[in-house]
Amino acid sequence: MIPLGDPAAMDADEAPSRLSGDARTQVGAAHRHAILYDRERWRRVRLPLLTLATISLVVAFLAPLVSRRGGAGLVLSLPGALLYGIAFDLWLRQRSGYLAVEGGDLVVHRMRSKRSIPLSEVHRAKVARVGATVNNRERRATLPRPRSRWLETDALTVRLDTDSEALERLAQVLGQQFLFGRVLVVPVLDPEGLLREMEENTPQVAPPAPPRRRRRP
Repeated sequence: MIPLGDPAAMDADEAPSRLSGDARTQVGAAHRHAILYDRERWRRVRLPLLTLATISLVVAFLAPLVSRRGGAGLVLSLPGALLYGIAFDLWLRQRSGYLAVEGGDLVVHRMRSKRSIPLSEVHRAKVARVGATVNNRERRATLPRPRSRWLETDALTVRLDTDSEALERLAQVLGQQFLFGRVLVVPVLDPEGLLREMEENTPQVAPPAPPRRRRRP
């Protein structure tokens, strides 16, 4: 059994009971728990990014009508295309970044990369604030902004009992902001639900049989 810590209260916009319909589908039906860093970054930048990209393309479309310079529209369309490319990348990251329990593994998925951590290699797991592990300047520097908010956010916190090569491969998928030594700290949608799924799928180790007593002749 994986011990359950005492989680801090979740933010109102992150509580499972107040999630949007799409978020409920991710948490409930597919059992995919979206990574909050990617999700909140997309929410924060999508409107200004798409607005600037659209304005840039509209200007590029109208430029040939008011200017006699050939190729002006093509040059002006490049910033818009670049901004749309950035928007697509950020959208894809928040769409494909999640944690899930599949069989006896904790699956970490981000973009096109996927790593599976056997639950038997999870030494300890709990729900705790990000700041409980990210507790010094060097570690806090890896967090996205606003850092003060993320430090108070609940995250799945897992201590891994795995080899160094596996940890290195996991770091390549997630990056420095999630893995601190052997401790994995990932703020996700419904971290308590993910922890319950881990508990339900963790292999149970049978207690050793008591030694037999020898009979005296």
